[in-house]
Amino acid sequence: MAHKPIEAADRAEIRELQVDRLRATVENAYENVPFYREQLDDLGVAPGDIESVEDVRKLPMTTKEDFRDEYPDGLFAVDDEEIRRIHAS
Repeated sequence: MAHKPIEAADRAEIRELQVDRLRATVENAYENVPFYREQLDDLGVAPGDIESVEDVRKLPMTTKEDFRDEYPDGLFAVDDEEIRRIHAS
């Protein structure tokens, strides 16, 4: 669905945009990041289960330990050739 400029959107349109973007983010992570696919599968959550912003509660939390264990390659959602720079702090 095409969205009009966010400045002119009402609450329902903003919520719809938020849900669309949340679902797209979860779908991208599920399809491209084995770590997140495994986490979601373990919880029994599929990208299509995201129907509202409140469904963010269904998603796994990523811990500092997860980042340490998976960094950097285990969390990439793109092929290595597409990565230009890695930043860590």
